Amino acid sequence: MRNINLFLIGALFICALSACATSPEGEHLDQKTQNLQKISNELRKGISISFDTNSSLLRPQDFEVLHAAATLLKSNPKLYLIIEGHTDNSGNETVNQRVSFARANAVKSELSKTYYVNPDQLITKAKGANFPIDSNDTESGRAHNRRTTLILNIR
Repeated sequence: MRNINLFLIGALFICALSACATSPEGEHLDQKTQNLQKISNELRKGISISFDTNSSLLRPQDFEVLHAAATLLKSNPKLYLIIEGHTDNSGNETVNQRVSFARANAVKSELSKTYYVNPDQLITKAKGANFPIDSNDTESGRAHNRRTTLILNIR
């Protein structure tokens, strides 16, 4: 039921935006609408934002995802976003926990301060190095594990 509601919310939002796609400006908007729909689908499954080692700084390429998340959250107060901070296993457990917390809070802060998302719609979790999505034996794998995972849900 929750997935159906999320789909309907996304579909209604996209339909509202696509009504503007009848002019040259609308064609540009139509591409933005398609990107928003794609990111919306990914957010429901969980989408990752990567970070450099021991960093919680967001990169310019992350803002399209944050903008889409903010647009969806602001369009429906029943939606909320789980923001899970993760690290690779390079540091000790205390440092990794602190860094994963800082990463989750960096995303929450950006969404609430820049995009004016209600902080009550943002839930942060610090996972440290406990849930890798790739091997920590290679630099490439560690890079994949240095992330926040954003998951869109409905109450």
